[in-house]
Formats: sequence, C-alpha cells, structure tokens
Amino acid sequence: MNRLSLYLVLLSVPMASLAQQAPSPSGENQILVWRVGSPYVGDTPDTTVPLDLKLRAREIGSRIQIESFPAKGFAREFFDAIEMHQEPDIIAFDNMGIIDGSSTSLGGSTGIGSSATVRKALIKVTGSLKDLTGGSGGWQYLVSTSKNHEAARKLALQPPECDPSLPSSQVPADVQQLSKNISKLYLEQSPSLGAFEDSQRLIAEGVRRDTLSVSETRACGSWGNKRLIFVSLNSTYESEKTIGQIPVLLILRNQNNNWKLLAASTDPISTSTFLQQIPRFSQSLQGPSRQKGELLPASRISPLSGLAPTPVSGQRFGEFSWQPSSSEDVVAEIVEFAYQNDARLFLRPRLKSVAVDQISSGQLWRSKSEWQWRVWSISSAGDVVFSQVGSFGN
Repeated sequence: MNRLSLYLVLLSVPMASLAQQAPSPSGENQILVWRVGSPYVGDTPDTTVPLDLKLRAREIGSRIQIESFPAKGFAREFFDAIEMHQEPDIIAFDNMGIIDGSSTSLGGSTGIGSSATVRKALIKVTGSLKDLTGGSGGWQYLVSTSKNHEAARKLALQPPECDPSLPSSQVPADVQQLSKNISKLYLEQSPSLGAFEDSQRLIAEGVRRDTLSVSETRACGSWGNKRLIFVSLNSTYESEKTIGQIPVLLILRNQNNNWKLLAASTDPISTSTFLQQIPRFSQSLQGPSRQKGELLPASRISPLSGLAPTPVSGQRFGEFSWQPSSSEDVVAEIVEFAYQNDARLFLRPRLKSVAVDQISSGQLWRSKSEWQWRVWSISSAGDVVFSQVGSFGN
C-alpha cells in the first residue's frame, strides 16, 4: 500500500477507534498493589483504586492496579510470587496476622514474615498510602524487590498533605517557618533542637523510631494566643525501614518574646483525638493577663512516683489521679504522658469544679520503657503552671 492509500485509510477510521487502539501505559509504569482480607473475617477486599491515589500516581507518570486475596492461603501466593519475581510493589491489609501469622475461628494462617527474606524486603509506609486500607487504619508495605519498586517508593514519598478529617487553619508566616524548622529537628533527633526548647519541656528517655530524614514539611493549622500556641504539621520522610508521611503536633510557649518548644508529639492520640479538641479550647484563651496572685498548679494524688497505678479489685486498669488547680481563671488542664521522646496528651476543659480528676492507665499503650507524667493548668490568658512530675514503668 503506498503512502497516499494509507493516508486515506487512516482518514476513514473514526477518531474514537484510534483512541481505543492507543496503547496503555507500559508495565514499567504500573504499580501493582495486593490487598489482603482479614484472617478473622475471611473477606476478599475491593479492588477499586482510591481516586486521590490514582491522581497522584498519574502525576508521577504511573497508574495503579489492585488485586485482592483472602488471608487464608495468601502466604503461599506471596512466596510463589517472590520465587518467580512476580511480587507486588505494595501490599495492604488491616490485620498484622498477614505478616505474623494468626489462629482464628476460620483456621490458621501462615504469616509472610515467617520468611526472613520477605521481612528483609518489606518497607513500612505510614500516612501516604492509607487510602489503600480505607484511610482509617491498617498497614501498607512496599516490597523492595519488586519490579516497579522505585515508582511505588516515589508514590509513597509525595509531598505532604493535611488530613481533611483533622482541624486546619491559616498559620502565621513567622510561626509557620519556625514550627517547620522545629518539627524537622525533632523528627531527625537533632541536637540543635535544644536551642529551641522551653526549659520546662518534659522528655522521657529513649526513642520510638529510627532516625528519620525529612524532605518536606507542611504546616496545617495553629491555634492559641500570644502566650501559648498549638501547631499541627505533616512531613514526608524516609528511614531505612519506614517511609511516608508523619503528623506532628507542637506546643510552643512565648518566653521573653521568643517561641520555645514546650511539647512535641507524633503520638496517634495527640495528633488526632487531642488535636480535634484544640480549636474550640483555644477560643477560651482570650482572658487578660494576671494582675496579681500566683497561678496554682494541680496536685498529683496517685500513684506514687516510680509506681504504675494498681487496679482496684475487679478492674483491669488502674487510675492516674490528681487534684485540679484551684485558681479560678484556669480554663483547662492538659495531662501529659511523656515516653520515648514523644508524648500522649489529654485535654480536660474546666466545665465544672471537681475535687479529683483521673485518667485510666488503659488509655496508654505499652512501650516497655520509663514514662513520666504531669498536669498542666492553663489560664484564660494562656499562662501555664505544672504539677510535680511522676514516673512509672510501662
């Protein structure tokens, strides 16, 4: 067929037909995800690609394909895929029995982590791929030996986004840059953080995570007044065995016209439940400066320092108890549990006068380390006074 004849044939083909015949992205651009059901339910998950992830993949020149499997028999499927070098780029599931193995009413399941080769290849992802398990929990891992690992890694390391389910607000420019710097130093465990710390910051020994390398940070919101401010941020990071995004909550106190770090946390309670309460609480920080008198601290009651709370008969957990501040202008108290250079925070708004307040030890998680705890009493002007510090093993 000569060139003119070919041209006439092409003109006769509808454009829609040509579009249908256009080649799809090559396999090199496809990120393969394996979703795994729960060993306790026996389900096979949905294979719909979350829209936001689809769009993010498109931005980096890739696309996502999801295949799903029940938990039972998954280890065999995965081991076979590893052996043939057909393993997925990402695995996502909502129960750690997929890695560690499980025994349920539906029967036993071998965990893929029973293989040292597999464990070595898994890289945990936090935050950035959570939509693969519904956005409300679960785990996502990259498989470092997969064919398109670099594309999956790039997807996991996309610029940080603010969680739409959490409070957000405009962050003042001066606080924004300062908080970004402090957050990066905190996550990277830099000795330089000391220059930004409040003298009253409570630090428990140890660390929760490997040393991180932070590539980008986004400030998502700030609330407070000229004396005390709460800042929510999100960072993209990577370490040897974990990558993704990590939320950070900073509490800064103004000392001699300089903002200093009073508390920093990546704890999931502090960066979610506690943070949800902060915008409303900050509205109460509108009072005048104290003209006279001392802001009185709360008083710890039990347990004695060095001891964990003892459950009373018939109860599973003990209680941390304290006597709230008697100062009339105290609008709330924060109970701080510091552990491994992190902090779990609880807000207690002053809704009514109580003689004794308490928090169950069941609201803490085990870290096999030494914890410290204290109570902050906060005035309507944003002044803060602290109870004595107690310690306990947990």
